[in-house]
Amino acid sequence: MPFWPFQTVGASSLFQYNERWKIAGGLYDSGSDQNQWWIRTADRGLFLIGQVDYTPFAGVEEALATTIRLGAWQLTNDVYSNDEATIFDYNYGFYGTLDRMVFRETDADEQGLGIFLQFSWAPSDRNQVDRHFGGGLTYRGLLSGRDEDTCGVGCTLIDFADNLNELTGQTYENAIELFYKYRLTPYSALQPDVQYITRPSGLERDALVTGLRFEVTL
Repeated sequence: MPFWPFQTVGASSLFQYNERWKIAGGLYDSGSDQNQWWIRTADRGLFLIGQVDYTPFAGVEEALATTIRLGAWQLTNDVYSNDEATIFDYNYGFYGTLDRMVFRETDADEQGLGIFLQFSWAPSDRNQVDRHFGGGLTYRGLLSGRDEDTCGVGCTLIDFADNLNELTGQTYENAIELFYKYRLTPYSALQPDVQYITRPSGLERDALVTGLRFEVTL
C-alpha cells in the first residue's frame, strides 16, 4: 500500500512461514515537503514498518478464528518536537491488534459475531498523539437471507501528548461508528455509515458525520 496519506515510492513484502505465522514489512519514501499533521520533519528519510501475524488455531477445525498482530514502525527523518524547540534523529512506535470470532453460526465458517481490539503507542515528545485505543464488534449474516452482509459498531479513543495539551489545550478525541455493508452482488457492495465524534482534534465541538460508500471488486 502507499504510505498513507501520500502516494510515494515504496516496497513491501510478505512471508508465510506456515499456516499460523506470517511476517510482513515495507519501506516508503518520506519527505520533509509532506505536511503531516501528526509530526513535522526536517529532511527526507524512510518510513519502515514490520508486522508479525499469529493465528493460534489455524488448521483446528472446530476452533473459532483468532488472529494476533504485533508491529512496529520507524521514521528515519529528523523530527521536530511538539514545541519545535528540539529535533530528534528519528521517530518510532508500536501497535497490536486482536481479531477474534466469539460466535459462529452452525455450518457457516464466516458467519457470526466477531470482536476486534487495537492499541498503539508512540513517544509523546515528538508525536501529537501518543496513545490510541480501539475496539468493536462485527456480525456477518445477521439478517435472515442476507448471509453476505456485514454490520458493526466500533469506537476509538486517542490521547494527545501531555506537552501538546500544555501548548494548545488539546486533550483527547473519541469516536463511535455504526455501519451496514449491503452486498449487492458478489462483486459490489453499498455501505452506509454514521459516526459521532467528541472533541474533534481535541478542541472542537462534537460532530455527527454520515457517509455512503460504494465498493466494486474486480
